[in-house]
Amino acid sequence: MDYRKIGFGLKNEVSSASKLAIAGGREPRMKGNLIRLCVLLSLTLVGYTLADTIANATSSALGSGWSISTIDDVDLGYYVHHSYTSLAVDGEDNIHISYRGPDYDLRYATNENGGWLTETVYDVTPRVARENSIAVDSNDRPHISFSYRDGSNENLMYANNVTGTWVVETVDNGLSVGMESDIALDGDDNAHISHWQWNGSDLRYSASESGEWNLPEEIDDASWDRTSIAVDSQDKVHLAYRLASALKYATNLSGSWEMTVIDPAVGGYAGPAIALDGNDKVYLGYSSGSDLQYATNVSGLWVTSTVASGANAGAHHSIAIDNESKAHVSYYNGNKGDLEYANNVTGSWSTQTIDSEGDVGRSSSIAIDSAGNVHISYRYDVVSAFSLKGVWGSSSADILAIGNEVKINNSDGTIARYDGSNWMNTRTTSEGLNAVWGSSSVDVFAVGNYGRIWHYDGSQWSEAYTGSGHLYGVWGSSSADVFAVGSGGKIMHYDGNAWNQMDSGTTSHLYDVWGSSSANVFAVGSGGTILHYDGNAWNQMHSGSTAYLHGVWGSSSANIFAVGSGGTILHYDGNAWDQMDSGTAAQLDGIWGSSSADVFAVGSGGEILHYDGGTWSEMVSGTTSYLYDVWGSSPADVFAVGSRGTILHYDGESWEAMVSAKLKYATTAFQTTYLPIIFK
Repeated sequence: MDYRKIGFGLKNEVSSASKLAIAGGREPRMKGNLIRLCVLLSLTLVGYTLADTIANATSSALGSGWSISTIDDVDLGYYVHHSYTSLAVDGEDNIHISYRGPDYDLRYATNENGGWLTETVYDVTPRVARENSIAVDSNDRPHISFSYRDGSNENLMYANNVTGTWVVETVDNGLSVGMESDIALDGDDNAHISHWQWNGSDLRYSASESGEWNLPEEIDDASWDRTSIAVDSQDKVHLAYRLASALKYATNLSGSWEMTVIDPAVGGYAGPAIALDGNDKVYLGYSSGSDLQYATNVSGLWVTSTVASGANAGAHHSIAIDNESKAHVSYYNGNKGDLEYANNVTGSWSTQTIDSEGDVGRSSSIAIDSAGNVHISYRYDVVSAFSLKGVWGSSSADILAIGNEVKINNSDGTIARYDGSNWMNTRTTSEGLNAVWGSSSVDVFAVGNYGRIWHYDGSQWSEAYTGSGHLYGVWGSSSADVFAVGSGGKIMHYDGNAWNQMDSGTTSHLYDVWGSSSANVFAVGSGGTILHYDGNAWNQMHSGSTAYLHGVWGSSSANIFAVGSGGTILHYDGNAWDQMDSGTAAQLDGIWGSSSADVFAVGSGGEILHYDGGTWSEMVSGTTSYLYDVWGSSPADVFAVGSRGTILHYDGESWEAMVSAKLKYATTAFQTTYLPIIFK
């Protein structure tokens, strides 16, 4: 008996009508299908039937299993509703993804040659592709819309590689246009793009015809949110967008633009996503409050239903329609930090968690191939933070970074921990966090917005105090002597039992606090404010500066530094404060040192300064992110944190980024399988 294995990629052979529905009116080419069909027919000679084999393949494709892979790094920076990844499937069921790379560049990935290949499409400073969208034409060539910021102005850009080489052009360069763009192609492969204009708050529409772009149209007033576009089999355009609290739909089906309110009370960011079926019926996915909603006009009237209640998906969701006119939705579950998937194939909505590794699922994009397989691109954020404001540790293997989380809004707080090997999110709080300090690994305090103070006892975080105003800085001499400072001159003190407000004698905002002992504490703030606490009362000190002072630290009672706006660095020698030459005009926010001759200051634009006991000099940070705080366990183990979840590490030689975000891909596609064929 001779056993041999033949490998082939098995796909369901669907009818021409089904293919027309999937491909938007154009039948995909049949390259390779004849070979597959011959192989399948040959199986009947050894006891297999074509129907059985296709049924087995369908079961594999539609089962609960997902194949998940990581494709590339992506930009750390993201906002609530921007689209950083976009996915399309071509006529050969190959995948094409556009996304924003780690250097603010527009990138493209495809598996059309078997494995994943990535390339840079456009990389021009200062910022590219914060929002992007991809579509594939009848020749399987990608077309991408994206935004490009030139100074303070946003532009709508368009790229394609129809000729095999990427060609990029400006479509609209009005005042802050091109934001939240989405692209679709018509039957002649002409591009249609919806986008949003900041100045005027307008929904705009741009279309090409035979390679030439028509003048942009202002369709309707619109609020800052994702726009979504689809083109039907008659080359008519369908748009979804938000105006104030209303989800709206616009179409030129009748020859002129008509607008309809689909849901009058969606609240904040809705992130509308639109898709059409083979009969040109419209399907919408959108968020309303914390619920993920669905709307369709299949019956002739708009009908809505709830896909996932309380998912807090924001705008991080996408919708696709299969050849049976069933809806498939990918979305980010903001409560769990997971990528989830829902469909109504059975007539009611069913949901499934696809990926729960870390914080995953933002900016998801979904598509269905000709075999009914689902494909999703999405982000994996190692540390999910809009900005990290503070860093502190008890040792080199126990470091905490705190800041603002991004889910529905950026006011939630996030706490990440480094164990000496990896960073991971450990806690989300109800309000944004601004500073962290501890007396030990089992006695840590974090302060934030709306007077919140959180405490960690080594096993869990608990809310220790809720007040008013915002708290920006925290420090203590011991577990029973902790100070927190904030807006309006607020100073709170913890004596080991309770938090009580102190008389600061000022209404200036206070941003940081540090001391050399319980009777020698300094608080700094707006307008050059410096306060000193001698163990009995707070008193104003003469700083000689009007700068906003954001950070304070010292190596002793006679060697203290304060940093602030305009590159301000003040030094206190135990008698008076004097201005130092920083050599920069950048705003400085954080300061820390291992000794009087080894001090680091960080600030805007990725600025890092080092003081060697004599002069301040600039270091190469490798980032343009705003850096808010710095802390270290030794001269060769220093951490800086900042905007877009940035975490840098200094090993005594150079600064390196510690975390990155990833582009991930999940699919139900039936992978190449080797079936045994027995020759008798």
